[in-house]
Amino acid sequence: CFDEETGLQALGLRPGLPHGGRRTAAPGRDALIEHQYVRHGSRTLAAVVRPDTGQLVCAEVFPSRGYDTPCAIAMLESVLDVLPAERYAKVHVVMDNGPTHRSNAMKAFLASPEASRLHVVYTPTHASWLNLAENFLSRFHRRYLAGKRYESLDAFDTDTYRCIDDYARVARPM
Repeated sequence: CFDEETGLQALGLRPGLPHGGRRTAAPGRDALIEHQYVRHGSRTLAAVVRPDTGQLVCAEVFPSRGYDTPCAIAMLESVLDVLPAERYAKVHVVMDNGPTHRSNAMKAFLASPEASRLHVVYTPTHASWLNLAENFLSRFHRRYLAGKRYESLDAFDTDTYRCIDDYARVARPM
C-alpha cells in the first residue's frame, strides 16, 4: 500500500518562553504547550507499507513543494529494488487516485518494462480507508509527530527518520 501525507508542519517554539513553552501535567491539571509557535516549513511523508507484516518497505521525507510524480515513481522503483524478482514475481500496489498517481508520467512508468512486475490497484474515490498506507500514516502521525516542536526542518527530518526506525521495531500486521 502506497500513499503520502502532505503538509506536515515543522513547528518550533518562540524563543524566550519559560520551561521551553511546556507545562507538565499535575494532579487535576492537563499538560500544556504554548500556543505561540514559529513555522519552519512543511514536509511530505511518503510510505509503502506491507499489510501482511505491517513493515515499511520504504518511507521518505520530501519537501512539501518538492513532492511530485518523479518522487512517487522513485518510491515505486525502490519498492522493486527492495523486493527481489526471484521471490516476488508480481508486486500488487494499492494506491489512491491522487494526481501524482494518475499523471501521464506515472502511466508511462507503469507501462514501461522496468515496472512490469507492478500490478496497481486504485482505491475507489472517497474510500481512502481501503488503502492501509492511509491507516499507517494516520497512526504514525498521532503516535510520533503530534504535538512536537522542532528547532529547524533538519531537526524535523532527523526525528521523523528516527521515528520510522522505531516504528520498524514495533510494526504489526494490519
